[in-house]
Amino acid sequence: DRLEKEPLQELEVRISYLEIYKEQVTDLFAALNSRHAKGESLKIMEHPKLGVYVKGLYLMPCETKKDVMGNLEYGLKMRTIASTNMNQNSSRSHAVFTIIVNRLEGERPTGKNKDERKSLQAKINLIDLAGSERTSKAQTEQERLKEGCAINQSLSQLGLVIKMLTEQASS
Repeated sequence: DRLEKEPLQELEVRISYLEIYKEQVTDLFAALNSRHAKGESLKIMEHPKLGVYVKGLYLMPCETKKDVMGNLEYGLKMRTIASTNMNQNSSRSHAVFTIIVNRLEGERPTGKNKDERKSLQAKINLIDLAGSERTSKAQTEQERLKEGCAINQSLSQLGLVIKMLTEQASS
């Protein structure tokens, strides 16, 4: 059940889980991490070498597949959901679950020696987008109506970004 098997190979697995709800980015693992309060809004940043990242997002180390799945389930329970006429447990947010796997090859350094092992890293983003809503069918009011508008607006923006990227790729 461990994630590593070979004596000269080591796997480091870290995960994160964020939610975008009404234009605010929050860490779904915040309650497990003392650095941020649950629901605290995080900032999306851009680094010239690292690219886009979320400042303060907790990267949780995982030793086993069971750790990964258990934490995924925990994060799912922390997501913002509400009841509408179309769906009893309607997701009211977008979410990104990220798995970062770093494979290290070679002898582990001893003491204060520099780690000179070969490293190969992969990053997988699993994205769950909240579905668009027709307010007449969902019969939403007040807070649910505001959430639905925010969901629809963000999905429209995503559609425009995808359209622009495909137009750039074809020209």
